[in-house]
Amino acid sequence: MAKRGRPTSPGARGHAPTALKNIARLRREGLVTARPYRGLFLTEAGRKLADAARARHRVVVDLLVAVGAPREAAEADAEGMEHHVSNVTLEAFERFLAEHRPADLDVALGDSAEAPRPAAET
Repeated sequence: MAKRGRPTSPGARGHAPTALKNIARLRREGLVTARPYRGLFLTEAGRKLADAARARHRVVVDLLVAVGAPREAAEADAEGMEHHVSNVTLEAFERFLAEHRPADLDVALGDSAEAPRPAAET
């Protein structure tokens, strides 16, 4: 027989919900502002970071597609890879793509092929 009880939430176990912790961190780091009953808004620094993250994702996806991965798999796989690839390796990906980008990749990407590239690490 199944045991019945009250459902628990992460907060009920003594841990703050992940979303609230992340929002608090983003606010502390100056990446978002919050307005009561209006939601969260990216600051200029938040927009720059989001643009860099989007560009980083696009480079990884482009590379995976260029070497033959299906687009759907490339998008899913890039979600994990983009967090672990160094800027040096990302720049190598970009050099490879500049020399080997299939012509049909730009057509398939549309405007995202022109997405800003991440800044190099100093």
